[in-house]
Amino acid sequence: MRSDRRRVVARSTGSAQPLICLRKLHRRAGRFKATYKGQMEIYLRWLEKHGIEEGEASPLGLILCAEGSHEQIELLELDKTSIHVAEYLTGLPSKETLERKLRTANKEIP
Repeated sequence: MRSDRRRVVARSTGSAQPLICLRKLHRRAGRFKATYKGQMEIYLRWLEKHGIEEGEASPLGLILCAEGSHEQIELLELDKTSIHVAEYLTGLPSKETLERKLRTANKEIP
């Protein structure tokens, strides 16, 4: 597991002020596990209590896994939290796989 914590600056839509927040990144080998959410929540709460400076937004958590579990992620309601899960590639997929993933991703974009 690799872990990283950094301050990031982004512009919020419609605001001239930059949005500054801490972000926590966990990289995990293998499939997403529900326990990763709890670990990230504890770390983010610690950052909220001890790491945030005045004027900063709440911290964000990103969990990178070699394989996602879309059903678990949906059931854990991660879309309602400051925790996000993404998959990373461990090898080059076939052309057909890439095309299928692109079609699926395009359907999810409103």
